[in-house]
Amino acid sequence: MLPHDDPPLKIRPVSNQNIPRIVETFANNIHSPQKAVETDHDDNSHDPDTFPVESFDPTQFALPTAIPINREGMMKSRRPSSSTSTGKSASIALIQKAAKGLYTYRSIRSDQVRLLVIKPSDAPNCPLNATLKTFDDSELENGKQIYTALSYNWGDSEADHTIIIQSEIKARPISSLQDLVDDAMAEKLSDSRKMLIRHNLYDALKELRRASCGKHLFIWVDAICINQNDDTEKQEQVMKMASIYHNSKSVCIWLGTDTTESRVSDRAMQFIPRAINPNNYQALLSEPEYIPQWASLFELLRWSWFSRRWVIQELALARYATVHCGSHTINWEDFHNAIAIFCASFDVLKGRLREYFRTHFHQRNKYLDSAFEIEQFGAKLLVDITSDLFRKESDGQYDSTINLETLVCSLSNFDTSDPRDTINAFLNICKESNSSNKIGHHTLPKPDYSKDLLQVYREFVKYVVDTSKSLNIICRYWALPERETKTPTTPRLVQLPTWILLVDDSAFGRGEEVYHGRKAADSLVGLPGASQYNASGSGWLKKDPQVIFPEDPAPIEDEILGGDGSNHSVHKAMLIVTGVAIGIVSFRNQPFADGVIPRDCLEKLGWNFDWKAKAVKEVPDQLWRTLVADRGPKGQAKPKTYRLACQHCLVSLTRNGHMNIKEVLRKTEDSNYTKDYLERVLAVTWDRSFIEGLPILPEQPSIASEGRRSSAGAGKKLVGLGPRKTQEGDIIAILYGCSVPVILRPVTGTQDHEFVGEAYIHGKMDGEAISEYVEKTEFRLI
Repeated sequence: MLPHDDPPLKIRPVSNQNIPRIVETFANNIHSPQKAVETDHDDNSHDPDTFPVESFDPTQFALPTAIPINREGMMKSRRPSSSTSTGKSASIALIQKAAKGLYTYRSIRSDQVRLLVIKPSDAPNCPLNATLKTFDDSELENGKQIYTALSYNWGDSEADHTIIIQSEIKARPISSLQDLVDDAMAEKLSDSRKMLIRHNLYDALKELRRASCGKHLFIWVDAICINQNDDTEKQEQVMKMASIYHNSKSVCIWLGTDTTESRVSDRAMQFIPRAINPNNYQALLSEPEYIPQWASLFELLRWSWFSRRWVIQELALARYATVHCGSHTINWEDFHNAIAIFCASFDVLKGRLREYFRTHFHQRNKYLDSAFEIEQFGAKLLVDITSDLFRKESDGQYDSTINLETLVCSLSNFDTSDPRDTINAFLNICKESNSSNKIGHHTLPKPDYSKDLLQVYREFVKYVVDTSKSLNIICRYWALPERETKTPTTPRLVQLPTWILLVDDSAFGRGEEVYHGRKAADSLVGLPGASQYNASGSGWLKKDPQVIFPEDPAPIEDEILGGDGSNHSVHKAMLIVTGVAIGIVSFRNQPFADGVIPRDCLEKLGWNFDWKAKAVKEVPDQLWRTLVADRGPKGQAKPKTYRLACQHCLVSLTRNGHMNIKEVLRKTEDSNYTKDYLERVLAVTWDRSFIEGLPILPEQPSIASEGRRSSAGAGKKLVGLGPRKTQEGDIIAILYGCSVPVILRPVTGTQDHEFVGEAYIHGKMDGEAISEYVEKTEFRLI
């Protein structure tokens, strides 16, 4: 995990009126194994000579599988039994005498790190007892202190579980209610404090304590080892995350636990050793008895840990990692291989998995859609990116191979609780962070939690435009939205400008939304460095971006009431760009709904529908090309069969002349070239609108005038695809440095424009307009 801006720890003074609530929580935790006691305390500087304790070696958790030797790749132990005792009311009365304050952090130097030392216990229901100790960075870097780093999902629950933080490692752990009361009566509890943590972290620490075999466990946990309410410390520690995870003996990945009625994780974790054995491969794919195991793995890969943005850094930097799920443990390499095998075999398994979910889990109808895919799963992206992220150099050092822009854009659907970490989560692992890969005089952004979200995003966009010499970033859906409510470490809430597009509106959304299938079309500009269009020219005609970033916008003091009832400070965040206006939208249809291309769209693209026709002889060029944006799968070169495939589809129009893509797909063989064409049509048209535009002639003056409509209309109409929010009267423009046309909306009574989004305009995707239009226009985007 990494620093999040939700208040992870409830650190506050304990007033008299708060004591009964805290006491009752404490008593509930002691009497209920589901809510074990927690507390907190200050960290102390240490003397290594005072540590005669045996610490647990985390690499003992699990070893990678040697193929093809058959072995059990996991350790499994009995879960703690559930038992309760009586006398809760009496316990509360006694505990009131022992109630103490919550933990208060002591400052540490910028070259120091805290570690949590969890004390062993043979009793599963014993409260968590621990100590916070401070170490110099050098002690962790040179291996003098062995420790584990925890990777987990914070979750959305309240911090209502308790861990007891004691000042000394040798202090007697509090193991029962009576111990607590006796110590309180003897005034021995002054060095024990309570820290409130969230449920998932509590479960993780309890399980790791059990697995540590009666030894002290030195572990780094972001929510505890960083004072989340100290922005300065938080920024310093975030910059050290790379070394903290890389220098750890092991990274422990905590996926979570199943509910009592579910056995998803049990089946999946037990299945992994068999899944990665090549001797079992054919049987596992062909025999129906293994479908429930594959289905369990499919469900496990949807767990929230795989949608966290910070896990990419935590895992990529790990020298050794283990995966923990309930009481199961397995080596990350085995888990990684199982994911890779499953993803590679998914097309073979997909039909039977869909049928399995349909017959066994009727409440999971979301699995039955044709968007039953795994391509956008966080687990798959995680395996893909971590396999290629680092390259080992001859001197033994590891260098990142992927730049910041690519990491942010290609991993945009990973979520984080603090939207500023959209950028911060990748700063330590991007290519530019390597000393040998500085990008000219441009400075890589640094985490600064005193900045608001707009300041962080604006700095990132400016950095990308300056280093890439491209404006495509404003066409990509990469940004996480602003919080709904302000937190103690949020400087202010802001409204983002239209030129910062939210990942929520991307093809698959963000976080756990990706598991529900496609919601929009694929990006036309593609990932950084992979654009297949050249609307702003190529070669000597190529137009580099001409962008002005006004000075860092100061927040306007007047606050307006947001639609959700929260106060948002408004930034005047303007971006001034240069380009040419080539047309005005004169027609747009409703967004294509779930794979149906309406008749009026086909006819405007040149098709003459005739229900009585015996054959389809000719397919208009702009028709078959526009439906696939004149490119093949994922924006690559289009196959030669696309025209023929479109001709076949036109034979299968509905009685009213519409093209129902999903219906045609159901009737098409898996290997048929028509299937490839239709899947590309879906990826291009999903939730986009067909648009028609009146061209603005090259010799006409700037359109930034009241008479801009009068300068449009002559010449052949423009046709293409635009964002779902496109309206009649919007401007079709080509911005210098942008590889595709865009749609802009004039703001009435001003010289400003809203950025609506990218567009495909037939015949204007490869620099044609740049050679035709001489006069350029400045657009002020807000």
